[in-house]
This record gives sequence, structure tokens and C-alpha cells, in this order.
Amino acid sequence: MVHLWEQEGLSQKRLVERVGIEQARIADTLSRMERDGLIKRTRDVKDGRIRQTWLTERGRLEGPHIGRGTRAKPACTGGGERGGGSSNSNSWSS
Repeated sequence: MVHLWEQEGLSQKRLVERVGIEQARIADTLSRMERDGLIKRTRDVKDGRIRQTWLTERGRLEGPHIGRGTRAKPACTGGGERGGGSSNSNSWSS
């Protein structure tokens, strides 16, 4: 996901080259990320065989927190404070 933060619109092939893992693993990961609403994939306008990968708004919000055991919190936490002292700080429902 860091690679998409650096440059959105990468193809699956480019992600494989940058990350250095198997094509099948990238494909599975991208499918899960798309299912979870973190990315969207669109066809390249010049070559319809290529699918470009873009972060969604949710992906941009959660990206910095992935792999760190925390998740982005919604802008409004009910108490009027952002990230305020909730005892349930590592989860939220959407």
C-alpha cells in the first residue's frame, strides 16, 4: 500500500516489480483490498488490458495505520473529540 501512497495508478505488473513478491500474491492482496474498500481498480484508457490501482478515500485514511495494529478513526467519535479517550481505541464500525 505504501507504493500506492507514493504513486497511484500503478498496474499490478508495476506493483509486483516494486514490491518484489509473486504475481499471485499481489493479485490476492489487491482483491482483498478492493473488497475491503481500500482500493479501486480501473482500466487504462490507452490499453484496456491494464488495470490501474487507486486508493479510495478509506484507503488514504487507513493506509498509514495498516500493519501498526491501529486503525483510522472516524472524524466524529460521538463525544465531539477526535481520537478522544475511548477504551475501544483499536476498532470502530463503519
